[in-house]
Amino acid sequence: MSAHPDARVLDVYDPGAFVRARDSFVLRAARDHRDGRVVTLLVPGVRADRTRFAAIVRAVAEAHAELSHPRIPRVLAWSDDLRAPGLAFDCAARFDGLALAERLHAGPPVPYAAADGFLASLREAMEASHVCTDPTTGGPRCMGRLSLANVLFDVDGMWHLVGFGRNFPIEDEHGRVDASVPSFAAPELAVGASASPVGDFVAMRLMMQSLLAYVDGPAAILRILRGELGPDDGPLLEALMWFEHEVMVQMPPRRPSMREIVAMSDRVRDILGIQRAPEVFAAYVRDAYASWAAAARPRLRVSPDGACVRLPDGSERRFTGASRRIVTALVEAHARGPDCALTVWDLIAAGWPDERVRAESATNRAYVTVNRIRAAGLQSFIERVDAGYRLAPALMVDPLDEAQP
Repeated sequence: MSAHPDARVLDVYDPGAFVRARDSFVLRAARDHRDGRVVTLLVPGVRADRTRFAAIVRAVAEAHAELSHPRIPRVLAWSDDLRAPGLAFDCAARFDGLALAERLHAGPPVPYAAADGFLASLREAMEASHVCTDPTTGGPRCMGRLSLANVLFDVDGMWHLVGFGRNFPIEDEHGRVDASVPSFAAPELAVGASASPVGDFVAMRLMMQSLLAYVDGPAAILRILRGELGPDDGPLLEALMWFEHEVMVQMPPRRPSMREIVAMSDRVRDILGIQRAPEVFAAYVRDAYASWAAAARPRLRVSPDGACVRLPDGSERRFTGASRRIVTALVEAHARGPDCALTVWDLIAAGWPDERVRAESATNRAYVTVNRIRAAGLQSFIERVDAGYRLAPALMVDPLDEAQP
């Protein structure tokens, strides 16, 4: 794949809603102003090192170019220019799997066939990468460590798997595994072993087990998990124990092949009399998202540059300079997690990125500017907590297209 040294290659995309914002990276929806196509932008986070991030962009773009699977998005454009490194995924993501998991407790359980269909299609997407060679190891290209952060969803409930080449969704700004992001891996990775296709399956199964409380499991499986065996549960118990003994706790060289694992998965479905239903999972996610969006929660609409904020009553406030940059920083923090707060020093770095002033003067600037923003109509939406300042966790924050009525 040829490089794109021109920092303006992504200028055709108008940034919109945040999908996920971390110190290391930001994923956000964007619209191609040439044809209206909605894409997902990957750009640096507030603490990202531009040189490191440019290398991530190159690795992700090159890896995704090799892969062909409907759930692995293509990279439409990318730039490793240090002035504006980033890339555009060919998917219209609105939230990630972590955001979905955070809300599962409030909704109906996921039908088992739907959850099974999602996991089976996730396995197939990872298998599509296993046929490619990882240039760093010479072996199959594997995820290694898997997180719901790797899974992006659009408003129709369709999902997309990202993180090949560099697993940026689970890395911090130093390239280490981010301890704040739940992720799963085969145990041998912790002691330096290489990732493997079956190890990817182990990671996926561990992730699945963490979500069992939110799945409407078949009665036979629930009985076995409780230790209440029925007279006809022998074949199912034998199959489930095979996964535990031969796959999950077995030494890596002695694990069965992926072909054997898939065959045993199909046997479990036959015993239970179910067919995997990924389309039902997509419908579940679509309906869940619609219910979140319709919930009676205060909503701010903020322009991508923070210059305009539309309040829940429909009135608008305009901001410039440091105020605009601090509004943007608060929105990005809210996208990292509703409880995420910015310290005074974070506000100073956001508001006056190119200035050096004495600490006392800088903190006074930050206090005055935040109070000015609050006084403009955001008093009830910007909270002061022990960790600093944040947008109220109950807020919904959406992008503002100033052409909207």
